[in-house]
Amino acid sequence: MNNYPQVESFQLKQALSGVKEFLQLDDESMMDLLGLSQNKYNYYKTCLDKVPLSSSLHLADRLGLNIESLITNNFCYQTAQNFYAGKLDSIPLKYQSYDSSKMRTVSNIFDFIKDEYGKARALSIAHKLQISQPLLEQSEQRISGIILMDIYQELINLKCPLSKFYDLGTRAAEKYKQFFLEKYISKDDSPAKVYIGAIEGLAQIVEKNLLYQIERINGKNLIFSAQTRTETREMLKISNFGSLPHCYNIMGWYSEFLTYTGQHQAEITKLSCVHQGDSKCLYRVDYSHHHQ
Repeated sequence: MNNYPQVESFQLKQALSGVKEFLQLDDESMMDLLGLSQNKYNYYKTCLDKVPLSSSLHLADRLGLNIESLITNNFCYQTAQNFYAGKLDSIPLKYQSYDSSKMRTVSNIFDFIKDEYGKARALSIAHKLQISQPLLEQSEQRISGIILMDIYQELINLKCPLSKFYDLGTRAAEKYKQFFLEKYISKDDSPAKVYIGAIEGLAQIVEKNLLYQIERINGKNLIFSAQTRTETREMLKISNFGSLPHCYNIMGWYSEFLTYTGQHQAEITKLSCVHQGDSKCLYRVDYSHHHQ
């Protein structure tokens, strides 16, 4: 009947039927969404588990998805409908509850993926998670922290080394520099005061998923803890937020704060980790080498 490569998947058949029903599409609109001629559509309407790959790609693009999400029927229909209708800044339902993170953080991670793995890979992951470019540009938009865990999982799937998650943290800290200098840190602050201000800023504005607390502080170093907030556990139905890579991201962040005041990076050491069986994450920040 045709020479196109075909995609066979029970989940894809469910997805196509679900899209047609959810978007309330007639046959003509569905035919257009698949990019098929009338004859080919009439044929595939009887066996939608065998769809030309070109049609699957065409439909995925029109709905702001990647092909993997479509073939596995693993996407938010409401967001796909909004994208199809031209509402390109729609947040998937999965990421609407407990808006504990900022889109600026998400955008920074996608910039990192683009730099490390290429624009095509970043776009594919964004489409898989149904995060559009217009949404990424809304830096102050709040969104569920679950998206951070999902993006980190994609990076883990790419076998991203832990050192890169550390680098991601330093990059994020650089982009938040002006924010912290305007509200929480002064350029003439001592190292201890820098970190007191940094933790206050993270807790109040940037990071709503974890609770940061200073456990011990002196002129040479401090120890701080990071624990999943009770409301985060309850809202997201998880025991602990994040993962070991997320801890390395935190270490990168904290190493950078001293540079806001023109000093060298601090040395960060992980003392304990909930993702390795400990009761909480503990970090030591050594700033004994700082310039007075």
